Amino acid sequence: MAVCGYCGEDFDPDDNPRSSCRHHVAFYFPYDIDTDGEHTKGWQCCGEEDADAPGCRTTRHRTDVRRRYRGQTIAWDWVVVDEEAERRVARRAADQRARAAGMADGAALDGLVGLPLADVHARFGPGVHTAHVESGSARGPRWSESVYFDVRGLCFRVDTVPRVSSVHVTPSPPIVERVEIYADREHLDEVRSSQITSTRPD
Repeated sequence: MAVCGYCGEDFDPDDNPRSSCRHHVAFYFPYDIDTDGEHTKGWQCCGEEDADAPGCRTTRHRTDVRRRYRGQTIAWDWVVVDEEAERRVARRAADQRARAAGMADGAALDGLVGLPLADVHARFGPGVHTAHVESGSARGPRWSESVYFDVRGLCFRVDTVPRVSSVHVTPSPPIVERVEIYADREHLDEVRSSQITSTRPD
């Protein structure tokens, strides 16, 4: 048995007809926002508003596809993956995590969660790239920051807690929510290049 990258179901590769898999080809938007008379809630591929609606596309099951999130937004698309390359990256990332635990700087990575982003910059510098990401919220747009670092070959990213941006809300300092370690600079740059960035409002 194998697991389908589209629908997540187990299937028999020897019994995989053309219409065996049913899935959506775009993402589900959970907020009912009326924009110029167009309600955006629902599956963006077929317009179905029910989150549990059956997929609108039928294909064979596949193991070589993954859902790729576009930055930290709810939007995603499908990408065909090289499974052996994924395993190599996973092994290198594991090696980097082991290396991080043995470094004076690396040993402190686990302690970054919950700290103000300013403290991370004070420890490691400005980083090699900063992305400002917008996601939807019932209270208005929510903005978060992802900062990529390369500290003497130890490559990692810190993500901050999304915060509401509104004239009625005093923005709080960004707080680190997650730390992600990469296999190497090439791996970091690959992820960074797929990040959706926007201009954060003042």
